[in-house]
Amino acid sequence: MNDEKWNSIDYFLKFTKPIVDMLRSVDIDGSKLHLIDEMWDSMIEKVKKVIFEHEEENLISGRSNFFYIIYDIIVVRWNKSNTPLHCMAFFDSQILSRIMASSREWDSRQAPNEAREISSNRIKCFQRYLKESNELK
Repeated sequence: MNDEKWNSIDYFLKFTKPIVDMLRSVDIDGSKLHLIDEMWDSMIEKVKKVIFEHEEENLISGRSNFFYIIYDIIVVRWNKSNTPLHCMAFFDSQILSRIMASSREWDSRQAPNEAREISSNRIKCFQRYLKESNELK
């Protein structure tokens, strides 16, 4: 194989590494539900960084068609597996304080109560719970 092929393989491995690392970290025994939302956000940022560096684009103002294709694939998968329960677990104040204390990247993140998706899914979860509890009466 020539160098160009090896460079392509190396690039593929670099931008898929954050995805594989995230999947491995949740595929172990123990409670991980409360970490899923933050892990997905971090994984997307890491993938973006690798792709933008490879394409020599600015992370903030640059554009990458390839990244947006990968991003759309990741988001479709996220929408398939995301549940309102994930957002409830992420919003738990004790869990949230642990995430904030342990995450160096938290400063760049939006607070869960300000994130539209998390807030709307939290409301959906409450509505389902209250609907079911009213049906049991």
